[in-house]
Amino acid sequence: MTARPRYVLSIAACASKVGYVFLIDGRPYDWGISLQANTSTKAVQEFTTDRIAFYQPELVVTERVAANSNKGERSRELINAIWKAAQNADVEWACVDRVQSYANKYDEAEALAARFPEMKPWVPKRRTLWDEEPRRTIIFEALSLALKALHRGG
Repeated sequence: MTARPRYVLSIAACASKVGYVFLIDGRPYDWGISLQANTSTKAVQEFTTDRIAFYQPELVVTERVAANSNKGERSRELINAIWKAAQNADVEWACVDRVQSYANKYDEAEALAARFPEMKPWVPKRRTLWDEEPRRTIIFEALSLALKALHRGG
């Protein structure tokens, strides 16, 4: 890809949720979470296909899962289904490495919200050890993936 894409859809997945961010000219325009898309590879493919049809992105981004990743088998299957849906939709796609540049997901979310103030209300509250991870973290994971893809030129 020679020119930076204007419309980018980034989708992140883990075993319990799927999150997405749609960017226009490198800025978040829309974002959300699905608690149903993670139920099967078919569900996440349909979710991805629906988002592609709605947003008409020039680029779809998801994670490239490294061999030493903490992602479980279920998450890996969901992520593979996302890029397969992008391939099937005949849309340019990119898999980027999820490299944690911050001490934790909460610091990353706060840094991204500082860069994009429209994301501030979505910054997850820090959890205690016994709490489940907040759902909103997946949105910032998707945003981080999109920015990495745009930074490297697609």
